[in-house]
Amino acid sequence: MKFENIDEILTSKLWDFKDHNDYWKTASCMQHIHKIVTPTLFINSIDDPVIGTKCIDFEVFKQNPNVAIATTKYGGHIGYSETFYN
Repeated sequence: MKFENIDEILTSKLWDFKDHNDYWKTASCMQHIHKIVTPTLFINSIDDPVIGTKCIDFEVFKQNPNVAIATTKYGGHIGYSETFYN
């Protein structure tokens, strides 16, 4: 089952969103990146099955000098936690 289906059938209904697109748009950080004033690094892996590169608007990052995004080939979804906590 695709994440889209899960979010359409379950997540959006549990949290009173109109549909999966409404949930994705509202839950996305992309709409807030332009407001960041503290230097911030975002890390995302290209193989992330939840938030892959097709979900990233790289232009938004280019427009704010306070943010940077780094992508890695591998890491999956929250695959970096092992590095940070071990």
